[in-house]
Amino acid sequence: MRHHTSEAQVIILFIPGVIFLQSSFRQVALPAHVATIFAVIGLIFTVFAAPAVMSIRTMENNEILLQKAFDKFQFWGLPRAIAKLCSFIACVWVFTKNVFNAKIL
Repeated sequence: MRHHTSEAQVIILFIPGVIFLQSSFRQVALPAHVATIFAVIGLIFTVFAAPAVMSIRTMENNEILLQKAFDKFQFWGLPRAIAKLCSFIACVWVFTKNVFNAKIL
C-alpha cells in the first residue's frame, strides 16, 4: 500500500494559491505560495528518501546494506522534515492572516 500524502499536500495547497490570487483573499496569497513551495521542496526530498526505505523490503539480512539504507534515508529525510515543517508553519500563517484580517476574533 502506497501513501500519497506529499502529492496530495501539493495539490491541496496549489489550488487555493491560484484562487487566492484572483479573489478577495489576495492578502493570503503570499503565505499560500510559500506553503506550496515548501511542500514541493518536501516532495522533491521524498523522491530521494523513499527509495532507501522501499529497498529495505527486498534487502537480504545484511547489516551493512541495511545501515547504508537507513543512512541514506536520514540524509534525505531531515531536509524533507524541515521542508514539511516550514510548509506547516506557512499554512498556519495563511490561517492566522485570514482570521485576523477578517476581524472574526
